[in-house]
Amino acid sequence: MTSKGFVYFVGFVVFVVNVGCGSPGSQAVRAVMRTPIAPASDALFNAVIYTNGQLAAAPRTDEQWERLRAHAESLQAAGATLMTLASPDQQDEWQRQSVALIQASTEAVRAADARSLDAVLDAGGKIYSTCTGCHAAYMEKGEP
Repeated sequence: MTSKGFVYFVGFVVFVVNVGCGSPGSQAVRAVMRTPIAPASDALFNAVIYTNGQLAAAPRTDEQWERLRAHAESLQAAGATLMTLASPDQQDEWQRQSVALIQASTEAVRAADARSLDAVLDAGGKIYSTCTGCHAAYMEKGEP
């Protein structure tokens, strides 16, 4: 690892980010999006599922709630990592989006601690809104 790198240990997730990469479109950002953001956000989005008004899936055991909390914590850390990857010309908006991810993820941590399905859904909605807002601002057309 270079002197410009960070190592993050969050729950069971370990990832290394080399901050010398620079801009929101950089490979460093794409790496953080692939892991941990995509799997952690998917886990949160799919944690509570209602089908035809009936609860179809939700965390039930302490282990499931702890795993959900770990996913939320990894999103918090990813938001902090993203803050370090802003290019100078996009600093303000990039920082705002990163802070929004951290705040929504913090709500998800609290929701898991409270074992509240409604709070998990609410936090997941905020995370989704943050993600789609950032993607609208920074992803090039045709990117996944």
